[in-house]
Amino acid sequence: MSLKTYTTAAATDNAASLFWHPSMVYKAVGEVDVFERDNDPQFYGSILSSLTRATGIKKRLDNLGVVALVEDTAA
Repeated sequence: MSLKTYTTAAATDNAASLFWHPSMVYKAVGEVDVFERDNDPQFYGSILSSLTRATGIKKRLDNLGVVALVEDTAA
């Protein structure tokens, strides 16, 4: 799998933040997988890493308790 990284924002990109009330969303968090490489000579020590899958959805169809604050496109 090849990943593409983006270092600059496109002219059509908008910054956004999500806000929610904890009692207005469902959440699911999976198990935590921990990976380790002890005494790796390439990195002069041990490497630790972890992976967790998570998701969340709204409880209500009317979007009450969940807000997306999106940057305006006007400069």
